Amino acid sequence: MTSSAPPPPPASTDGSRVALVVGATGGIGAAAARRLAALGFDLVLNGRRESVLAGLAEELSARTVRGDPNEPDVARALADAVADGVDVVVHASGILKGGPVRQQDIATFDEVLTTNLRSVYAVVHAVLPHVRVGGRIMLVSSTSATRPMRGLTAYSAAKSGVNAFAMALAAELEPEGINVSLVSPGAVATPMMDKSVNAFSSLTADDVAEVIGWLACLPPRMVVPDVTFRAPFRGPFVSMYGGSGTEGLDLSDLRAQKGYS
Repeated sequence: MTSSAPPPPPASTDGSRVALVVGATGGIGAAAARRLAALGFDLVLNGRRESVLAGLAEELSARTVRGDPNEPDVARALADAVADGVDVVVHASGILKGGPVRQQDIATFDEVLTTNLRSVYAVVHAVLPHVRVGGRIMLVSSTSATRPMRGLTAYSAAKSGVNAFAMALAAELEPEGINVSLVSPGAVATPMMDKSVNAFSSLTADDVAEVIGWLACLPPRMVVPDVTFRAPFRGPFVSMYGGSGTEGLDLSDLRAQKGYS
């Protein structure tokens, strides 16, 4: 089937690089924005929390689009913000919510899939016509996508969907010279993890941002489908986080298997 869509815009000729970060008011998104700014990218930031977004934009001299990208007006505003071309798209928006299926209502399942999966499609669909040749789309996923977790059925299903979408999208875009990379960390010490019942050996948001920055600087001839990484479960570099929450995520069995008391 022949596509009638126009080709992607060419790479910038003046050395300027533009990055869009969706979910910039969250821990990973904010860290990614700071890392990309340090690498010299001009930034367009998206998030829902107005004051946090404004503060980050002032810090990084970035443009902003506030709101939920699932809303058509917000998606159009994102497309308008990168209409002159974008080199890196990072989707780091998400929520960690839910519990065992017997206790989780359908509304929660829908909310998690809408925020973690549908918004990925909404963002990519909106800005794809403006992604330059040689550009890279990075979707923050999770090791829960390939190792689903009990008590996190909705989250695991959403992240699995992100992975499948990324692989299909990569196959579509590779002939155009656009890369798609999954960034799949294990547990990360962000406010999203504050609801966890148990503590986890966790990465930091800056760790994830380092991976995003690395991917952003790779030559486009390097196809990296997925970067999967985690904190150590044992040894001198274990850093525990969380454990004071009451919702979902009761992984005491897993912790016992990994040698924690």
